[in-house]
Amino acid sequence: MVKSTIQNDYGCLLKMSNLFGDFWIVSSNFLGFMLELFSINCITPVKLNVLNESTNPIKLYEYLGAGIPVVSTNLPEVSHYREDGVVYIANNPEDFANKILEALSISSAPAIVNRRLSIASDNSWSKRAEEVLSLIMRTS
Repeated sequence: MVKSTIQNDYGCLLKMSNLFGDFWIVSSNFLGFMLELFSINCITPVKLNVLNESTNPIKLYEYLGAGIPVVSTNLPEVSHYREDGVVYIANNPEDFANKILEALSISSAPAIVNRRLSIASDNSWSKRAEEVLSLIMRTS
């Protein structure tokens, strides 16, 4: 099903010379299912600079919403969630590799999985919309 979707809807991308390697284009409905197949999710290590330090990577919450641990570079918005079994923060490439091994060894105890899911739920678009509407109503 996924392969036919790619060929039918995005087949032109597969023919582009500037795109190489294996990649998948999937619908957001299928993304959750795919994330559940992973043992761990890693936010791509990013170089810390003024721009990156002021971002809040939405994929953090998507990954936690799948109930699995995340390994990330030390972005300020991510470091709020530093917690064993939930989010591991790495400070350099060697540390990143070690944190991946640590995250892979952690148990998937219901309490830890529920903590990941809770963080994701607290940062859902619905929750954010509620907060914005609440602020609007207070100022009206």
